[in-house]
Amino acid sequence: MSHEQQKKEKRNPNRERSLYLVNLIALSLVALAAVALAGILFVRARRSDRELENANAQLSALEGDDKTLYTEDEVSQKTQEARREGRQEEGNAIRTQIQSSLESGDSVTGMLRNLFSDDIVVVSDGRYYFYPVISTVEKNGFADGNFSFGDDGTLSYVGSDAAISTQKGVDVSSANGEIDWNAAAEAGVQFAMIRAGGRDDDGKLYADARFEQNMDGAIAAGIQVGAYWSLGAKDKEEASEEEDYMLTLLSPYRDKISYPVAVIIRNVPQDSRIFALTRTEWTDNLDTFCSGIQAGGYNAMIYGSLAGFVMKTDLAAIGGYQRWIQEFSDDLYFPYSFAIWQYESEGSVAGIDGSVHLDLAVQRTGVK
Repeated sequence: MSHEQQKKEKRNPNRERSLYLVNLIALSLVALAAVALAGILFVRARRSDRELENANAQLSALEGDDKTLYTEDEVSQKTQEARREGRQEEGNAIRTQIQSSLESGDSVTGMLRNLFSDDIVVVSDGRYYFYPVISTVEKNGFADGNFSFGDDGTLSYVGSDAAISTQKGVDVSSANGEIDWNAAAEAGVQFAMIRAGGRDDDGKLYADARFEQNMDGAIAAGIQVGAYWSLGAKDKEEASEEEDYMLTLLSPYRDKISYPVAVIIRNVPQDSRIFALTRTEWTDNLDTFCSGIQAGGYNAMIYGSLAGFVMKTDLAAIGGYQRWIQEFSDDLYFPYSFAIWQYESEGSVAGIDGSVHLDLAVQRTGVK
């Protein structure tokens, strides 16, 4: 080493030490960065492992024990197969139910009513009609077997509801001739629905020829009475006219009528002036008549068969009036509440010559 170089070394004694420290610090920073990076990578690796474990667990749950996975096309194919199998099972169930119904002696109507329990099945002119049961109209709450015919042909309630009370009755008109009401009362008749009149197919209002005689005779014999009218209105104006006429006929018996005042949904021939009335028109006419009867201080009631009620009226619109149903059977198919059940068209009662309609008034305690 030259003298000059030795002189420079002596003049910079800290140079190497400084360089050493700088290098040491730089290496330390690099090491710390490496450790930090390693920590971040470790955390990310652990998080990825957990996410993978969760994903595998969810996938395992979706796969099921058989570990079968499906593509979108395969899922669509499986769905179609399930539908076909479901239809086949449903078809087999329906066929079994049809076979069972026919083997048990059910009619076609009975079979359809069993199959379509959410609908009301009506037979009219050889065709079958299906009407959904209206949820907003009060149901009668009775079960199969709650009513039964006795040996004398009269219908009775045989259910277990102690709140149900019944009365035996008849409905009559001038067609029944002269009636011995005392004999009828002794035979067990407790009430009578008596025809007051109606409007004929020529559009003329009439009073029943024996209305007053029947009212006076039944009342004198201690039989409770109500009355009914044969509706022939073609519009609301005529319905109001009929209601006024009916109230006039009833006025002498205002305080003696304890049963409802009913209006009949008529079955009319094709040449009748009201044959073409729509369901809405029938409903409006019935409502007009009944609202006037109610305003007159009586309990309004609508009489009809199952077909009459569901095919000619909107029960949701006139469901507030009492119902008098025609069903010549002890098999109660009518789902809605009712106050009177006409169950026989050819009954026999002492004091009444020939056949007579028989009725059963049904009431729950506390319900009018």
